Amino acid sequence: MIRLPATPLAVGKGIALALLIFFVACARVMLAPGTGYSGEWNTELPPGVSSSADSFRMQLRAVPGVRYTRLRAGTVGGRDVRVSIQSIADTRSISPDSAPESGLAVALIQNLDARNTEGYYGFRPSAEADYYFWVDRRPGTNAARITALEVPRSGGPVRAGRQKNLQYCHRYPPTHYAERSEADFVEYRGPCTAGPLVASSNIVQASFLSAATINIAFAEIATALRAVMLISQGGWIDCNLGCCT
Repeated sequence: MIRLPATPLAVGKGIALALLIFFVACARVMLAPGTGYSGEWNTELPPGVSSSADSFRMQLRAVPGVRYTRLRAGTVGGRDVRVSIQSIADTRSISPDSAPESGLAVALIQNLDARNTEGYYGFRPSAEADYYFWVDRRPGTNAARITALEVPRSGGPVRAGRQKNLQYCHRYPPTHYAERSEADFVEYRGPCTAGPLVASSNIVQASFLSAATINIAFAEIATALRAVMLISQGGWIDCNLGCCT
């Protein structure tokens, strides 16, 4: 008896199932205790940032703005942590291609969990330290970069952690006017439509949407995986003619 070849739908279901099994395995590794970013705060401090926590706070020119409380992945057992992020500077004049001449703190971040460390940047509970996003010029260029700073509450020096060049995430039309500065995490601002995060955002969306159309069970798994993948991304600030990550 001649066996008919599998239909495209059946083949698609098989591929989707294999991909979901792979993603589930990856998610379990991501959420296992002790995994994720280790919080190695060993980046060189940007120029103008004092290593003294007291001096840093005394020199801080903060203008408190919008404050959000967001869920972020933790480092212990996959448990989420609540993290507050608040803009503390006018970021609307910052451009990825034209950094401010003097560095400035643009956001204050506090981990509101009493025990668990945030998993992407390594933010410890707020009883131990405050955290800041610092924007300045990459040496030898006019390009803007953003650095995560750790400022301990008692004892210990100011330390720098994750650092990257600012890139546009969304582009605004020339007629756009932002009424206020904002700081946030990129997963709460929708898929990027500009810059290097576009491809990864589209791939994640496409894979989850295609899986969700197969059946309800796949959709439930996809929802859980979306939360895992999107909860651990970098910072976001409103900036000149767009928003930046």
